[in-house]
Amino acid sequence: MSELGLIDVLNGIPRYYDATTNRLRFPTAFFTPGAVTALAAFARSRDIAQQSLETPQDGKVSGYLSAIGLSRALWGRDDYAYERRHEGENYSSLEHLDNPQATDVATSRINSCIRRFMSSNLPHPFVARLCEVVGDLHENVWAHGKSSGFSMAQKWPGPWWRHDDYLEFALVDSGLGFSGEMRRVGMDVESDRAAIEWCIQEGHSTKKLRPESPWAQRMPEDIIHNPLRGIEQTRVSDNHHMGLGLYKLTRLVNEFRGQLWLATGDIALYLAPDGENTYIALKHPWKGVAIASRFKSSQVKRAGVELEADKDIEEIMQVLRGGHD
Repeated sequence: MSELGLIDVLNGIPRYYDATTNRLRFPTAFFTPGAVTALAAFARSRDIAQQSLETPQDGKVSGYLSAIGLSRALWGRDDYAYERRHEGENYSSLEHLDNPQATDVATSRINSCIRRFMSSNLPHPFVARLCEVVGDLHENVWAHGKSSGFSMAQKWPGPWWRHDDYLEFALVDSGLGFSGEMRRVGMDVESDRAAIEWCIQEGHSTKKLRPESPWAQRMPEDIIHNPLRGIEQTRVSDNHHMGLGLYKLTRLVNEFRGQLWLATGDIALYLAPDGENTYIALKHPWKGVAIASRFKSSQVKRAGVELEADKDIEEIMQVLRGGHD
């Protein structure tokens, strides 16, 4: 069975979707988290009814889609009749990020899964940083994609003779996309590629910030209005929806030899394990942001050992430099 990834789905939408009947067909394939989240986000963006979504007759595929909670995430009706015994071990269920509370729950569940997936045999800094990135990206989606986002994570084994595992985390929304968000806040952007290049730079964010007084009153995040109007601007937590997740994710992928697919509008960025960046033109532009990041356990372990060795060498060099002062 062939693998269906994020870019496969984005390019295959015209084959899967019948606009005249508003029906969506899921192909028979091995679904990655990128594929599932993209199809779910598209189904919601078109308000596709449950009876208008066609899943493969193959028992394994339909059972998988039911087990990960596709129906529950899209229509609030769980059609899985069994206990999800492997949830949190091999996968986290598909989550609809339709409110701040659901977004927090999704972050907690996926991060719990990442720790159970990998923390026993992979570098602790990698696990901690990946969990931090998941939280940042979830906050960004709620801030900009509102209720259109879906996310999930999944682990699966590579070929048996390699004794390797893959972990993929994916998050897709059908909001304004990078270009639309940048234009909304008054920024000039010439293309979707330029928007991606800007958004993955350290410190860049489309979050509009007004000048803030150091005496601004700190209020809980669920307070919508400032009860002290005319006195000071209300502020929330220091890193609230600051758009830092993408830069952190690209660094993590590069340092630990992962893979990243980042799509918006008519273009997708692919980061390869060797650090090479490639831009892929999309056949069917995506109105929103689609992200899938994948890590191979053997590559993460090897990179962790090398990074630790580099750290030890740097510490030795600092001691030697100090000795010559």
